[in-house]
Amino acid sequence: SETLREANQGVKLILCEAALLIEHAHSQLFPRLIVVLASTDIRKRRVHQRDQMDFSLIDQILQTQVDDEARKKSATDLLINEGTPEDLKKSVLSLIENWKQKNIL
Repeated sequence: SETLREANQGVKLILCEAALLIEHAHSQLFPRLIVVLASTDIRKRRVHQRDQMDFSLIDQILQTQVDDEARKKSATDLLINEGTPEDLKKSVLSLIENWKQKNIL
Protein backbone atom coordinates (compact mmCIF):
# COMPACT_ATOMS: atom_id res chain seq x y z
CA SER A 1 0.00 0.00 0.00
CA GLU A 2 1.03 3.62 -0.38
CA THR A 3 1.25 4.04 3.39
CA LEU A 4 3.71 1.15 3.74
CA ARG A 5 5.82 2.46 0.85
CA GLU A 6 6.02 5.87 2.50
CA ALA A 7 6.93 4.33 5.85
CA ASN A 8 9.69 2.32 4.21
CA GLN A 9 11.02 5.51 2.59
CA GLY A 10 11.54 7.10 5.99
CA VAL A 11 8.45 9.28 6.21
CA LYS A 12 8.10 10.01 9.93
CA LEU A 13 4.42 10.89 10.14
CA ILE A 14 1.57 9.42 8.12
CA LEU A 15 -1.98 10.28 9.06
CA CYS A 16 -4.81 8.03 7.97
CA GLU A 17 -8.46 8.71 8.63
CA ALA A 18 -9.58 5.27 9.64
CA ALA A 19 -12.94 5.21 11.34
CA LEU A 20 -13.21 1.44 10.95
CA LEU A 21 -9.63 0.60 11.86
CA ILE A 22 -10.50 -0.76 15.30
CA GLU A 23 -13.69 -2.46 14.15
CA HIS A 24 -11.70 -4.50 11.63
CA ALA A 25 -8.79 -5.21 14.03
CA HIS A 26 -6.22 -3.40 11.90
CA SER A 27 -5.01 -1.02 14.59
CA GLN A 28 -1.99 -3.24 15.32
CA LEU A 29 -0.60 -2.31 11.88
CA PHE A 30 0.38 1.10 13.27
CA PRO A 31 2.88 1.89 16.03
CA ARG A 32 0.64 4.70 17.31
CA LEU A 33 -3.09 5.19 17.12
CA ILE A 34 -4.74 8.53 17.81
CA VAL A 35 -8.37 8.14 18.75
CA VAL A 36 -10.45 11.30 18.43
CA LEU A 37 -13.63 11.25 20.50
CA ALA A 38 -16.61 13.47 21.09
CA SER A 39 -19.64 12.79 23.24
CA THR A 40 -22.45 10.83 21.67
CA ASP A 41 -24.70 13.90 21.73
CA ILE A 42 -22.15 16.01 19.88
CA ARG A 43 -21.56 13.26 17.30
CA LYS A 44 -25.30 12.94 16.70
CA ARG A 45 -25.70 16.68 16.28
CA ARG A 46 -22.75 16.91 13.88
CA VAL A 47 -23.98 14.01 11.72
CA HIS A 48 -27.48 15.47 11.66
CA GLN A 49 -26.18 18.90 10.63
CA ARG A 50 -23.82 17.49 8.01
CA ASP A 51 -26.08 14.85 6.44
CA GLN A 52 -29.58 15.95 7.44
CA MET A 53 -30.01 12.42 8.76
CA ASP A 54 -32.85 11.44 11.07
CA PHE A 55 -31.74 10.99 14.69
CA SER A 56 -33.21 7.48 14.90
CA LEU A 57 -31.06 6.38 11.96
CA ILE A 58 -28.01 7.99 13.56
CA ASP A 59 -28.75 6.01 16.74
CA GLN A 60 -28.96 2.77 14.74
CA ILE A 61 -25.61 3.46 13.08
CA LEU A 62 -23.93 4.32 16.37
CA GLN A 63 -25.22 1.09 17.95
CA THR A 64 -23.39 -0.96 15.30
CA GLN A 65 -20.05 0.72 15.99
CA VAL A 66 -17.39 -0.20 18.52
CA ASP A 67 -18.01 1.66 21.75
CA ASP A 68 -15.81 4.43 23.07
CA GLU A 69 -14.22 2.26 25.75
CA ALA A 70 -12.90 -0.15 23.10
CA ARG A 71 -11.60 2.80 21.09
CA LYS A 72 -9.85 4.20 24.16
CA LYS A 73 -8.23 0.81 24.89
CA SER A 74 -6.80 0.70 21.35
CA ALA A 75 -5.45 4.25 21.51
CA THR A 76 -1.90 5.24 22.22
CA ASP A 77 -3.11 8.84 22.20
CA LEU A 78 -6.56 10.30 22.83
CA LEU A 79 -7.90 13.64 21.62
CA ILE A 80 -11.26 15.05 22.67
CA ASN A 81 -13.08 16.82 19.84
CA GLU A 82 -15.92 18.73 21.45
CA GLY A 83 -14.99 22.22 20.31
CA THR A 84 -14.29 23.93 17.03
CA PRO A 85 -12.13 22.65 14.18
CA GLU A 86 -9.51 25.17 15.33
CA ASP A 87 -9.60 23.65 18.83
CA LEU A 88 -8.94 20.20 17.35
CA LYS A 89 -6.11 21.57 15.23
CA LYS A 90 -4.48 23.02 18.36
CA SER A 91 -4.80 19.64 20.10
CA VAL A 92 -3.17 17.86 17.16
CA LEU A 93 -0.30 20.35 17.03
CA SER A 94 0.18 20.00 20.78
CA LEU A 95 0.31 16.22 20.45
CA ILE A 96 2.89 16.47 17.67
CA GLU A 97 5.00 18.81 19.79
CA ASN A 98 4.74 16.33 22.68
CA TRP A 99 5.93 13.53 20.39
CA LYS A 100 8.87 15.64 19.26
CA GLN A 101 9.90 16.29 22.87
CA LYS A 102 9.74 12.55 23.59
CA ASN A 103 11.64 11.71 20.37
CA ILE A 104 8.65 9.77 19.07
CA LEU A 105 8.66 11.93 15.98
